[in-house]
Amino acid sequence: MVSILKGETSVAEAARQHGLTVAEVEEWREKFLLGAENALRIHPKEEEAVKDGRARPHSITSRTSSGAS
Repeated sequence: MVSILKGETSVAEAARQHGLTVAEVEEWREKFLLGAENALRIHPKEEEAVKDGRARPHSITSRTSSGAS
């Protein structure tokens, strides 16, 4: 997946190498990118604080939404 994102391998080439369809690789690529985006939106330490009741969820939202995207 990383080689596709870096432009080192095409989606079609990766599909051929791993016996997958181009659609499967493209779907995985989209899921990977969405997962990466979501991981950057939430800071794990702050998420734990919310779960433990030490922070309010809106404090995380307001801080992350004002940052660079």
